[in-house]
Amino acid sequence: MTTGAARLPGADGCVRWVRTWGTGAPVAYLHGLGCGNLASWADTAARTGRPALFVDLVGHGLSDRPASFGYTLVEHADAVAAALSTVGAPVDVLAHSLGGSVAVVLADRHPHLVRSLVLVEPGLDPVAVEPGDLAAHSEADLPHGGWDRLLSRETPERRAEVRTADPLAVVRSAVAICDALGGTLNDVLARTTVPTLLVAGFRTYDRWDALRAAGVRCERVEGGGHFVMLERPEEFARLVQEFTTDVAGAA
Repeated sequence: MTTGAARLPGADGCVRWVRTWGTGAPVAYLHGLGCGNLASWADTAARTGRPALFVDLVGHGLSDRPASFGYTLVEHADAVAAALSTVGAPVDVLAHSLGGSVAVVLADRHPHLVRSLVLVEPGLDPVAVEPGDLAAHSEADLPHGGWDRLLSRETPERRAEVRTADPLAVVRSAVAICDALGGTLNDVLARTTVPTLLVAGFRTYDRWDALRAAGVRCERVEGGGHFVMLERPEEFARLVQEFTTDVAGAA
């Protein structure tokens, strides 16, 4: 296992990752909002057995937390691109929640870096922000008890994970998810040239049928929630294996 870093485009600091070895083509893993990569993806990576790049989104894990970073989906995607550029070949990208939203933009802006996408419960549809929502929280209040109040709403297990992320990163990234690229993220996904598997547990998607018609493979895993890869690991691993094998065979 090794670690790596790449300078952020347009901001101070670095995006960082953990790299593990295996057999076959490399896989890049992107985690969700306030999540840790290894906690989210270690089981899938072990089942896959392929070389893995666990990229920490900016403001999370090992990656830096520059105040100059805006935490938009575009900025996150360009940061991930800086990491993937070090691999030297297109990779299969497995991405959860916020990471899935980022991966859609990544494939649109940097398709040469992505061989295929597996999106797990990504935020695709814009969401109206209500008072009390994470995305409605005041950034100015974060250092004055606001962050502690946000953490208090989480379960102890989830709180332990979220508090490893930067408060500003969490709030601004939540805003980006709710905005879903100004309501156009479904259109961005529908036009992608990158083979894509969309995996849903409990989420519903406004454009599910339209995305399927556009060529996105859409699969719902019964009994799965937001963390499908952890809740239904064998079924999820099977879907990923079948999909990535089909992509490799068509290349």
